[in-house]
Amino acid sequence: PTLTRQTSLKIPWPVNDWKRLNTQILMYLPFVGTVSVPVDQCNNTDTLYFTFCLDCIGGDISIRMDAGVYTVYVGSSNCAVPYAIGSSNVPIQNKVMGMMQSVTGAVQVGGGIGGLASAGAQVVTGGALGGEAVQQGVSNIASGLQNIASGTLQIITPVVQCAGTLGGSAAAGQSMFARIELLYYPPLDDASFQKVQQSKVAIFGVGGVGGYVLEALARAGVMHFALIDNDDFSLTNLNRQILATHQSVGKNKVEVAKERILSINPHAEVKTYCQFYLPNEESPISFEEYDYIVDAIATVTANIDLILKTKEAGKKIISSMGWGNRFDPSKLRLGDIYQTEMDPLAKVMRRELKKRGIKSCPVLYSLEKPTKPKKENEEITKKTNVPGSSPFVPSVGGIMIAYWIFQDITGIKEPTC
Repeated sequence: PTLTRQTSLKIPWPVNDWKRLNTQILMYLPFVGTVSVPVDQCNNTDTLYFTFCLDCIGGDISIRMDAGVYTVYVGSSNCAVPYAIGSSNVPIQNKVMGMMQSVTGAVQVGGGIGGLASAGAQVVTGGALGGEAVQQGVSNIASGLQNIASGTLQIITPVVQCAGTLGGSAAAGQSMFARIELLYYPPLDDASFQKVQQSKVAIFGVGGVGGYVLEALARAGVMHFALIDNDDFSLTNLNRQILATHQSVGKNKVEVAKERILSINPHAEVKTYCQFYLPNEESPISFEEYDYIVDAIATVTANIDLILKTKEAGKKIISSMGWGNRFDPSKLRLGDIYQTEMDPLAKVMRRELKKRGIKSCPVLYSLEKPTKPKKENEEITKKTNVPGSSPFVPSVGGIMIAYWIFQDITGIKEPTC
């Protein structure tokens, strides 16, 4: 015989729909383990239904979870009572009461089998009550099996919990962004964090600087990106670019970047453009669609054009200055382009932007005097004016740019520039 039991769980949904992104239902099911079901499979239902079926003879248990009319999980295992007793995830009273009921059922089964033997003897000897005894024995066995099944189900009553909203509420439990909310709450409330989720950021250049900007923003909650870069990864990128690995050498940077971001947050929207940005060519994006533009390329004409087009669109841009031939990340500064010093690229930018009537632009620059690369480097690379690089400056700089954007979105602190 098979015994079926059903139970349900009300989902403590957050008030705002945006919080349901990245939410998952976590369940501990004895004999099966921890089961995770993405909420986007639950069709916005407010109740989950669980069905447990126990094979009283074989000890097999099957478990099904339904969200409305949709079945979202099916699992099965063998119901071994010793394992259930040892499980710390089952309430102790369930274990004790379930075992008692199972033992009672076993006694009933034993009595029923004894009754059947006695009844069989009476039937053989022609006893008038033999038929009734048989019927009673069968009834005892059936009741015993029911008790065994009920007791076992009581032992394996699952601990079910809803977990994983972006809001990180106590009722929800685990969350991808719970730790950052702990750090910034208050004043990082739902409204400001929702702005982070909804902001759109376009990053021009996803190499040493841009790669770290992308990484930090994705982990901070930004979900909409446009990535523009025509370069492929090479061995010389391995010393400083977070997206560069031996596996990614030879692959296009924007495609590798997209794959990484989706591995961090599968719900992120990442648009890629394998294109070298030049002022005289059509832009791969509409600047009006993006809240922030990150200029992480090292071509003066392109830098200036990006600033001009972003200003025309009424959007915000932060530009990365020249960081080659530098070692010290503590010398990095966030500031206005007209405050920069010790930076040859920034000097050219100041002159050209002033000609075009641009009165200010936030940039990240270094106060460190650049060193001179060794001449032997030019012989190895077959290129002239190749700057040296370290893993320290681009990484810290990229994260500083990401922080500037994050604090500007949330209003946690007035942007430095």
